[in-house]
Amino acid sequence: MDALARARQLLAAYAGLDPPAWALRARVELRMLEAGAKSPEAYVERLANDPRELGLLCEALRVGETRFFRHRAHVAALTGLVIPDLLARRAQTRRLRAWSAGCATGEEAYTLAMLLLEALPRGFSVRVLATDLSAAALAHARAGRYSEAAVSGVPAQLAERWLARARGGGFQVRPELARVVELREHSLTGADFPRERDLILCRNVLIYFDRAARERALDRLLVSLAPGGYLLLGYAEFLRGRDGEVETVRSPDGVVYRKREPGARKGPRAAAPTAPVRTRIRTPTQPVPRDLAGATRSPPATVALDGVIGDARAATERLREVVGRPAAVLLDGAEFLADEAAAAIRRAAAAGPLVLVASRAGVLRWIGRTGLCDDVRIAPDVESAHRELAGA
Repeated sequence: MDALARARQLLAAYAGLDPPAWALRARVELRMLEAGAKSPEAYVERLANDPRELGLLCEALRVGETRFFRHRAHVAALTGLVIPDLLARRAQTRRLRAWSAGCATGEEAYTLAMLLLEALPRGFSVRVLATDLSAAALAHARAGRYSEAAVSGVPAQLAERWLARARGGGFQVRPELARVVELREHSLTGADFPRERDLILCRNVLIYFDRAARERALDRLLVSLAPGGYLLLGYAEFLRGRDGEVETVRSPDGVVYRKREPGARKGPRAAAPTAPVRTRIRTPTQPVPRDLAGATRSPPATVALDGVIGDARAATERLREVVGRPAAVLLDGAEFLADEAAAAIRRAAAAGPLVLVASRAGVLRWIGRTGLCDDVRIAPDVESAHRELAGA
């Protein structure tokens, strides 16, 4: 067994992580330099005998780029469907408890706290638990200081209310926002899980787990979720075979999962409320390129990005026939997808409704790594993609 394969085995046993090869190699090389190891074999030997170093490698793998108001469709689903429904369901207790699982450096947790504080009427209490495996990321979150780029997506009125200009540049989370967020080190593969959470966000975390660890984490997330509570996963993550525990709620902005109430029968997929919901937050949509703004609505098309897609030009050529039309883009047949191909997919998605069809672990990781999961919907098969497109 080579050194990287052994490192992968140790990571899986320690935290259930199954990182993509590029990430594992890069982080092992980084940690080798910092640990002073002379060879991959020597470093992996240290990993096997030093739990602290194994933890540091996990931390290096798990810390990723994030920002406030990431996943605009999820923000719209939260403000337009999830939070109003929870307010009605929790009218008696007048309390909401949320959990940002895998919160990284805290942007998601503070975003969620903003949305809840903006929506809750007087007398409601709110608490956001924010957890991550990375102690360094949590330290950043506790400091509460963020760059201009990290907060660029925050609507102006919310930035003024909840963020303050920091000396030396950037922004500082105001104390009244920080007070509702509890930051805690936690592993999704561990045994200790919070209970009775009304809302859980666990986005683009499970794609780094192997299958067994992913299923265990989902089991525990659903145990943590209160009846009638909501779970939001990343666009490249799915709940399958759990219809007895959750119902899939479709909104104009995507799909969320709601835990069934005790005694509720399994039924058809729930729909979003038909009555308009008033919210105080407006999220901008990406402008459609001028030359495609007049494209007419067409039946869903299907195009496969298979084989080697080595650059943006190759992806653009494949997508040309469906640009401006509702389309399912098949990715599981790709032997190699260059990062530049993600830009071509984004351009096509800006021109017309697009759903990526992906279920292979490697492809899902590529989607997560390139950030496509922020901008484009994901479905596990063509039939699901066409359902998504029909509701787009």
